[in-house]
This record gives sequence, structure tokens and C-alpha cells, in this order.
Amino acid sequence: MPKYPVKSPLKHDGNDYAEGDTVEMKAAAAKELIAIGVLDSEASGGPPAPQPDKLKAEEAIAQIQAAATPEDVDAILGGDRRVTVVAAADARKAELAG
Repeated sequence: MPKYPVKSPLKHDGNDYAEGDTVEMKAAAAKELIAIGVLDSEASGGPPAPQPDKLKAEEAIAQIQAAATPEDVDAILGGDRRVTVVAAADARKAELAG
């Protein structure tokens, strides 16, 4: 799993992280935190997180369909408002809910 440098205070999985610390998390979960400036996008130890606003709709939908949790879906979706991407996220979250 990738490790990301922390740029702003963060609480993740019950642990507090300060600026300059490193946190380990899935790339999909890190995407939103990178977008809002909490984490640095320069990951180590795994694949880099997808960069915000650079995914084509097809790529975003593919990542959403592969997401393991509703939280991962939300992280991938971020602030994306494209109708097809939002519909894919809603469908995946419904599928994961059971």
C-alpha cells in the first residue's frame, strides 16, 4: 500500500498525523486528500494515487467499478459532477451496500 507525505494535520484510522509525517493508505482513499492539499501526491511503496481532475470519465468509472468500499467510491468521485461518473458511483455504492 502506498505511503504519502502529510502536508496538513490528519486523523486516519484512529491515528493523528502531523505535517511531515507519512501515512499509509489506498490510492483511491488518498485521492481526495491530495485534491484538498492534506497529502502530497508523491507516494512511495505502491502505485501513485490518481491525480485529481485528470481522469477521463471512462477511467473514473473503471476505478469506481473496481472500488472495494463505499469510502473508496467517494474518494474516487471527489467533486466530479459528470452525470455518467456520478451514476456509476451511485450504482457501485448500491452494489456494495448489498
